Amino acid sequence: MKKLIIIISTITFSCYGQMKSNVFYTPIELSYFKKTSLYILNEKSIMNYVLTNPVVARQVFDKNLEEFQEINSKIKFKKEECRELIINYINTKTNPTYFGVFYNINSNQKLVSIQISENSYFSKLNNDSVYYKCICLNSSLLELPEDFEEIQAEYNLPGGYLLENKEINSQSIIKKIDSIKIENFSKFNIFQFSGKTKRIKSSKSIINSSPNIPNKMYLLKGDEVEVLEEQDDWLRIRYYGKKTIEGWIKRSDIE
Repeated sequence: MKKLIIIISTITFSCYGQMKSNVFYTPIELSYFKKTSLYILNEKSIMNYVLTNPVVARQVFDKNLEEFQEINSKIKFKKEECRELIINYINTKTNPTYFGVFYNINSNQKLVSIQISENSYFSKLNNDSVYYKCICLNSSLLELPEDFEEIQAEYNLPGGYLLENKEINSQSIIKKIDSIKIENFSKFNIFQFSGKTKRIKSSKSIINSSPNIPNKMYLLKGDEVEVLEEQDDWLRIRYYGKKTIEGWIKRSDIE
């Protein structure tokens, strides 16, 4: 009996590890304009090879167009690989010697980019400033057109594939990135969105600080939450409202 339990446990952990290894992330760049106490979202784009590898992109493009188009259409990466792509990208963009892949070095307009945090920076061209956040979005949250790979492969200018709201299948994420408070901008995590979202079906779902330890907060029917962790009859969730809330709710409270 003991041997059987060990075998079942081994299979369970093996399957869990395999499930985790099949999770992919897509690097997304969000551009914002500063307005009073908020950063207001301007554009959101899937970062392609031109963006994540700006120094060598032009060289590959000139040398072998077919190879460039193949690597330029890749958007799914392992967790740490996605993180490294973003960090390297921002380090490159904020390097004083970097002018951009197709930037006219003879132009009298000087583009200055300054790093804010590990995954954020701002660029200033003359008197105009744009603020950028880069995140790794769980690839399962994207609903892209069938011809996306062809579009992305052909895209050979900085900027990436512009995402529409309908191409992200989570309203909570769209709401969360739509505007960010000034004081929270640099704290916006690279892996802010794990990818698994559910809706509350109970009229009132109590949020617990840990399983069976309730607090005064609760969610209402129809609220959308992000599932971060599962533990027996409990789910650790994150809710994006006027403020971001994390806690545990009963599994039976969701659809």
